Amino acid sequence: MTLSPVYKTSFLAAMLFSSSVALAHTPYILPFHFDTKKDVATIQASATEDLFIPDHGITGDFTVTSPAGTKSSITDATSLKEVTLVQVPLADNGTYRITLNAKPRVSKYTNINGRWLSVRPARPDGSLPKEALSDRGYALPSELSKDAKLVESTSTRTLETFVTKGASSDKALTPTGKGLELKFTDNPSEIYVDKGLEFDVLFDGKPVKNQVVQIEQPGKAPIELTADEKGHVKATFTQAGTYLLEATYPNDPESHNENGRKTPPKANSYNYGLSFSVSQ
Repeated sequence: MTLSPVYKTSFLAAMLFSSSVALAHTPYILPFHFDTKKDVATIQASATEDLFIPDHGITGDFTVTSPAGTKSSITDATSLKEVTLVQVPLADNGTYRITLNAKPRVSKYTNINGRWLSVRPARPDGSLPKEALSDRGYALPSELSKDAKLVESTSTRTLETFVTKGASSDKALTPTGKGLELKFTDNPSEIYVDKGLEFDVLFDGKPVKNQVVQIEQPGKAPIELTADEKGHVKATFTQAGTYLLEATYPNDPESHNENGRKTPPKANSYNYGLSFSVSQ
């Protein structure tokens, strides 16, 4: 049985006082156990500045794909300030795909002095941030000129993880052919340090060449990998642990820039996140 090593810390952190979501927050879903013998799996869904330590609960459409390949909605969810907890029934042995499709987010941007800044709603008390406008990646409506031009960008996000009860199986791994997703060479419930992880990056069922992906472990800098001409990626690991893989399509080098963008945002972008465990 593989117990998520961050579970105990994460669960305690979820009980603490909530904080607002900042630009640096990373959304994820994470099971308490990646491998289990139980009849239910509990999943936490949150956004965080400290990977896998919940800061702000997130919601959306939760679904589960069973070992038989059947997809169904998950309705047993409890929303707390810093985390959403979801319980997934595990009736049969095999590998389950748990997916969170977040509601598409429409953001507005404007160009101020050569930097593209996101436009946030005004604060309830009408106050301005302590940081100067030049030191942050966003602006408030009161800081915009009367002739400011706004550009909209719609972001679609999919978060996934896999839980295996008993022996692993492969039907739940079948790509849907929609949006940004991964086609795994091997079962993502069986990742080992000496073997690594191989997959193809797909968009609407077609391989995405040169797609950039990031893989991060708590407390360490992300590792950036690039898919080959066939969309194939092979990731290697130096130690066991829990990891988060992220990708944005089309490639966007400025997606994590907290101090504004040099280029305007894409009209539509697609984000994918996968939490997984690597065993020794």
